[in-house]
Amino acid sequence: MKNTALVRMTIDEIAKQKNVSLDEAFDLFYNSKVCEMLSDTETGLFTYAPQDLAEMVV
Repeated sequence: MKNTALVRMTIDEIAKQKNVSLDEAFDLFYNSKVCEMLSDTETGLFTYAPQDLAEMVV
């Protein structure tokens, strides 16, 4: 995954939106379909805002 700034901001946003620790947000993100899809440039998810990506993480 190339865009580490986007990943970091998304994890911060997950923690904020879901009211969880950064460790929990990290786990939620890296075990999500969003993480997998973000690695695939054809999905275009790298153009999404961190807030939008965080909302997509279940």
